Amino acid sequence: MRKLLAALAVLTVVAVAGCTDAVTDPAGQAIVGVWKSGTVGLGFGATTSLTANFKSGGDAVFTIDGTDVNGTYTTSGSSASSSIREITITLPSKSLKGIYAVSGTVLSLEVVPNPTPSGIVGPDAATGIGSTTSGGAATSAYVNVLDKQ
Repeated sequence: MRKLLAALAVLTVVAVAGCTDAVTDPAGQAIVGVWKSGTVGLGFGATTSLTANFKSGGDAVFTIDGTDVNGTYTTSGSSASSSIREITITLPSKSLKGIYAVSGTVLSLEVVPNPTPSGIVGPDAATGIGSTTSGGAATSAYVNVLDKQ
């Protein structure tokens, strides 16, 4: 019996050691980490600089024009695209919803205020980044491009 328990303990250690972060982070979020803006979209308001620190537990700290703002985020997969995920960001003064994609060290994040302003139709994963429309015309004004730090 002791040999069986010892063997099971060894197998458990080997199995756990072989696990990746994808198991402990079921969403497989490549978004976790610190990102700095190259381009800031209108979703965050009249902003010239943006740094986002997405933490694995759903908390986030956004540095908007030099001021830290604590917030939260949730993500979900999309049935329309395996490379684009849906995201909701909640800040003290506003809520944003949209989509994002990570390609290497670049995060493309397209978010619009929630509720969406009149005349704006937010992005959708099927159409991809740059799919927000304003007055019926496509606009990239809500796209944020951030680099991994």
